[in-house]
Amino acid sequence: MANNPKIIYENDDMVVVNKPAGILVHPTGKNEKNTLVGWLMVKYPNIEGVGGNVLRSGIVHRLDKDTSGLMIVAKNDVAYNWFKSQFKNRKVVKKYLALVYGQIKDAEGVISSSMGRSHKDWRKKNVVDILSGKKARTRYNVLRYYALLNDGKFILIEKDEVIGVGQKKLEIFTLLDVAIETGRTHQIRVHLKSIGHPVAGDPLYKFKRQKELLGLTRQFLHSYYLQLQLPDGETMSFEAGLPDDLDCFLRQSENLKPQN
Repeated sequence: MANNPKIIYENDDMVVVNKPAGILVHPTGKNEKNTLVGWLMVKYPNIEGVGGNVLRSGIVHRLDKDTSGLMIVAKNDVAYNWFKSQFKNRKVVKKYLALVYGQIKDAEGVISSSMGRSHKDWRKKNVVDILSGKKARTRYNVLRYYALLNDGKFILIEKDEVIGVGQKKLEIFTLLDVAIETGRTHQIRVHLKSIGHPVAGDPLYKFKRQKELLGLTRQFLHSYYLQLQLPDGETMSFEAGLPDDLDCFLRQSENLKPQN
C-alpha cells in the first residue's frame, strides 16, 4: 500500500486510524487489494471476524474511498458492540472539513433532509421525502472564503471582499466545519449539494459545467475530529490535521491577492 494509514491511538479495545484518500475501507469485487481491512488484518491478525464478519473485521463506521481522516476500529467483539451502540445512539461527535462551491452566506446552518438511493444511478444517494428515506442531519459552520481567478489561481479572500469578487463573475468557494449527527452513506456530499453547494473535487455529486480546481485531485472532505466514550467510561477526543494534498492546496492561496 503506497500511502499507508496512520495509527493515532490504540489500547486493548480499539485502534484510531487516520485513513488516507484513495483507499477503500472494505474490498469489492473489482478491488480486493489496497483496502483498510486488508491492511488492518496484516497488522492486527486477531481482529479478523470481529463484528461477526470477516469483511467487517472491527470496522465500526466507514469513510468513502476518497474521503480521508479518522476512523475507529474495534479489537474485540465487546468493544465492537459498545462502539456500534455509541454511533447508533448518536453519542459520537464527528467533524469534517469540507470545501464547497459557492458562497454560503449564513455563518452556520443545519440540513435536515431524509436520504435514499438514487433510481437513476446506483452509485448515488439522493435527498428524498421522509416516508421513503432515512433521516439525516448535518450541521455546518463557515470558516473562510476563497475565489478562483480567471488565470486559474485559487486565493483566500475576506468576507467583505466576497461581493466584489462576485461582481467580477469569479467562482467563490466556502470552507466549512461540518458535524454530522447521523451517518448515512455520502451524507455530507448529498446534503451540501442539496443546498446548492457541492463539495469541491467531488466527481459524483458535481453540477454540470462546474469549474474544476487545478491541483485538487479528489473531493475536499476530511474527517478531522472524533469524540466518544470508551467502554471503561472515559471520554476521549482525537484530531487529525488536513493531509498534505488538501493542506498544500489551501496553502497556495495564502500569499496570493485578488487582482484589481
